[in-house]
Amino acid sequence: DFAKPPRPDRGPADIRDVVQGAVRLMEHRIRRQRLDLAVALPAEPLYALTDRHQLHQVLVNLLLNAIESV
Repeated sequence: DFAKPPRPDRGPADIRDVVQGAVRLMEHRIRRQRLDLAVALPAEPLYALTDRHQLHQVLVNLLLNAIESV
């Protein structure tokens, strides 16, 4: 049971909130690396049926990869 990945907890999530949360988490590291990050999000909510925590982790990993590749 310990080695099994958690079951997705899917529900409606505003993707804008998930993206903003990931960017906020990485802001310090982005500034420390002296990088610029431009995020363009729609003004209207963008809902998807997703596991917001897993999506957040994917976005953080992508940001980390991008930061480390510079």
